[in-house]
Amino acid sequence: MFDLATVFEFTRDTVIFTVGLTAVLASLGVILCSSPIYCALYLISHMICLALLFLLYNAEFLAVVQLLIYAGAIAILIIFAIMLTREVQQGNLPNRLQLPAVLLSVLL
Repeated sequence: MFDLATVFEFTRDTVIFTVGLTAVLASLGVILCSSPIYCALYLISHMICLALLFLLYNAEFLAVVQLLIYAGAIAILIIFAIMLTREVQQGNLPNRLQLPAVLLSVLL
């Protein structure tokens, strides 16, 4: 009834679409979240989704570099910097550029 290659390609396309949608939602979480800790965690989840996309497109080296350097080192450094600041409990105040940034990200 169904060819095995067709089922495999449909499953692969579905996984790619799901991971891509998760990456977009995580990047929107980085922009829209008011807590800097949650912004950093959304950033880490976005980088993990990008590494998964690299794996799905058979770019294993880029996936490992993405995980080790960006998600592993830089994002953790950002979290430590946020934790060492004094005004973490207040969060980010909404500014006048938040709505244009969301509209620009949706257009892109």
